[in-house]
Amino acid sequence: ETQVMAEESYLEKSVVEYCRSLGIYTRKMVSPSNSGVPDRIIVGKGLTLFLELKRPGETPNSLQRDEINMLNFSGGFATWCADLDQATNLIDCANCRGGAVRSILRGMCDKLNFWVAK
Repeated sequence: ETQVMAEESYLEKSVVEYCRSLGIYTRKMVSPSNSGVPDRIIVGKGLTLFLELKRPGETPNSLQRDEINMLNFSGGFATWCADLDQATNLIDCANCRGGAVRSILRGMCDKLNFWVAK
């Protein structure tokens, strides 16, 4: 359990440092009355990304999947990842300007199988 938390918190710390290095606004998401919200909200130049972070080999639980689906269904952009390379690629795309950002990210998530539902 301690190792699991250490791996996930290391990933989150690395994501925060990466965002800060690019001047991207990010905050920890906490919603005491709503379990399953994604770990981070990342506001790029192209769109706002809701990102659930998992340790390698893990996937979102059912509450997290439901929340990701609801955010996407509501017009947001939410997904999850389990390593820093995947996270930085998602953040880089979210930080691009232009109308193609959403379709590029959707294509990336489809390719990496990071959509919970379409």
